[in-house]
Amino acid sequence: MTWTEAKTYCEKQSAHLAAITSAEEQEAVTALLLSTGAKKNYWLGGTKENGQWKWITDESFSYTHWAPGEPNSAAENFIEMIGKNNGRYPTPGVWDDIKNDGANDADYILSTFGLICEWGR
Repeated sequence: MTWTEAKTYCEKQSAHLAAITSAEEQEAVTALLLSTGAKKNYWLGGTKENGQWKWITDESFSYTHWAPGEPNSAAENFIEMIGKNNGRYPTPGVWDDIKNDGANDADYILSTFGLICEWGR
């Protein structure tokens, strides 16, 4: 699904796409994905508005875990987290900026995308 569809899905579950605001939260989510996740890429609740990254929860965007060289495009306004080795980034848990439909590269297809919903906050 697209980022927008993932956002709507989480909201229908009385949740929101995950906002990762600390190294501890990053470690916990990465460990969960490695132990139970089956997808290569996961949507997070980060978006860029007016050139600034923000979480959809309005929590502070002071913590980041970008992959080397990321974010790298002004036209890519959503955040994905790498799950299993996706062929582009071998390190699980790093973030990449990407388009709503996941179409940064030919090797990105939406069937490789999951989502991370978060309850609370």
